Amino acid sequence: MPAKTDKYLLFRLGRGHYALPISEVREIIRRPEVVELPGAPPSIEGIFNLRGDIHAVVNLRRRFGLSSPADGSAPCPDSFVLLLDVGDENMAALVDGCYSVEEIADDDVAEAPEDLVLDSEIRAAVHGMVKRDDHVLLLVRARELLPPEQIARLKELKGAAG
Repeated sequence: MPAKTDKYLLFRLGRGHYALPISEVREIIRRPEVVELPGAPPSIEGIFNLRGDIHAVVNLRRRFGLSSPADGSAPCPDSFVLLLDVGDENMAALVDGCYSVEEIADDDVAEAPEDLVLDSEIRAAVHGMVKRDDHVLLLVRARELLPPEQIARLKELKGAAG
């Protein structure tokens, strides 16, 4: 019997390779004008309005503790925003680029070693890894990108802004 497979959207953060289940991605858009939110957690880039809906943008570089581009500037101008399906909350993730949609067999997914990611909140978002010839692909869950208390705080801030 063939192994069960799921489709994933593959994206980059710096030189790292990541993937989200395609079922958790509603739309991919070019990086919009983002308004900063005073008092927001550091990993929140800000909010933007898309077709009348306010979306919070999680900067995944910051969220995962990755370095910024060498010149210290904002994410590259070619970056994308992934509109994520996280229940009733409009959340988006800022990534450096998307490069493919692929089927990944459950048999190819290895458990991410606990010492690979030290922060327990981030480790909750990384649910596996896939070894490739020249890199490792980390599989992440949209619903685990932010802890529940940060999602609740975002709802408060968006309510005050909107």
